[in-house]
Amino acid sequence: MVLKELFENWEAYKRFEPAVLYEEKGRLQTVSYDEMLANIYRLSVFFRERGTGLQICLVGKNSYFYVVCFFAVMYSGNVAVPLNKDLDDEDLNELIDEVDGSLILTDEENASRFYEDSLEVMTMEVAVLQAEAYPECKEPASRRSQISCILFSSGTGGKPKGVMLTQENLLASYRPFQDKKTTGKILLSIPLHHVGGIVIMLHEFDSGETLCICSSPKYFLRDIEWMRPTTLFLVPAMLTMLFERGKHSAVLGEILKKQVKRIGCVGAALPQEVEEEAKAWGIGIYNRYGLTETSGFVTEQFSCRSGSVGKIASWNTVRLEDGEILIKGKNVTCGYYKNPEGTGKALMDGWLHTGDVGYVDQDGYLFIKGRKKNIVILSNGENVSPEELEVKISGCALVKEALVYAKGDQLCCQIYPDPTGGAAEAVKLQINAFIKELNRSQPTYRRIREVMFRDREFEKTATMKIKRDGV
Repeated sequence: MVLKELFENWEAYKRFEPAVLYEEKGRLQTVSYDEMLANIYRLSVFFRERGTGLQICLVGKNSYFYVVCFFAVMYSGNVAVPLNKDLDDEDLNELIDEVDGSLILTDEENASRFYEDSLEVMTMEVAVLQAEAYPECKEPASRRSQISCILFSSGTGGKPKGVMLTQENLLASYRPFQDKKTTGKILLSIPLHHVGGIVIMLHEFDSGETLCICSSPKYFLRDIEWMRPTTLFLVPAMLTMLFERGKHSAVLGEILKKQVKRIGCVGAALPQEVEEEAKAWGIGIYNRYGLTETSGFVTEQFSCRSGSVGKIASWNTVRLEDGEILIKGKNVTCGYYKNPEGTGKALMDGWLHTGDVGYVDQDGYLFIKGRKKNIVILSNGENVSPEELEVKISGCALVKEALVYAKGDQLCCQIYPDPTGGAAEAVKLQINAFIKELNRSQPTYRRIREVMFRDREFEKTATMKIKRDGV
């Protein structure tokens, strides 16, 4: 599957259906597949005039124009390089230089952030509007095996690596839609520089749902109220916020009860209490697993087993090596941009070494225990996954965030308590009591020996994962 085939499916079955819903100047705008494809075809000609095989960087908030530009760049035979707009200026410009950027597509908010005067900077909206004067060309300039996208893996530490992906990689998990009519709406709140946002944009059109574009994760609650989606993909921190707000907002509570049908939890483990909360609202909730290097999801859509990240999907193969999860399939990257050493370490005989540790049950459901590099090896030879203990500690309603680490042979934990939980000292006493009780259920080597409390949240990655560096 490549973009040409995807677009032909849209034209055949969805042409006049609503493809995208977005907010503009306080009003909701709808765009049909026909309109969107016309914009993509014209803009691809516009980009093609500049050449092919060029790295074109996209920097900005989620928007309809971002979606069109992303598709058009790849269709024009060029390489789309979505970059995190929340990086500081120095890091952002360093990545543009590293990836040999030749054109920067951005928005008004970010247009003045770029150092290199020789690079053309254009807003995405202006690019789409200028391209309206061009003819539609439905024949792509891209090839199946050509690198069409470079996504930088955010990770939880270390320098980001540019993951090279072809259209075949990106569409390996594509499954034809069953319903020819558009039914329901899906919220795109994960940033489009992240593989989660890309996957939702590429695939979820074909679930028969209109794509509701949320410009930033910080507006996702507002946009749920405005757009009333039926399907959400959220990281655990956003899920917790959603259910908490739903208890205090009549409007949001009504949407959760009557409108939202299913939620995909991505980016981190789904806490059990959040899973139970979703079920209490009558919402189906599903944890899914994927990486930038696998072009998105490794597990099936809406497969569910408590504690797992879903059933291993048919488009890839998973095996374990000393507990580490290895993946092979058409969805797996061919390597990292200008980084043969990193490519060689991650890819061996076609198998991606994920760095994640877990297991697969007899029915093919995948369970994640944590990151291999985070595993604590004690002097007695026992291995401890900090992430497993963090999930258990977060079972205390008064714990907002928790980070477990080793100090010598002792396990320690830093905790950011829920600031709305009551008097600080009383909250700390209750949390300590919870951990004392938890320790009783753990082997001696897995017990938390020291608890420290923080007065502010941990620093996080773009997908709301706690950065473990320096702890």
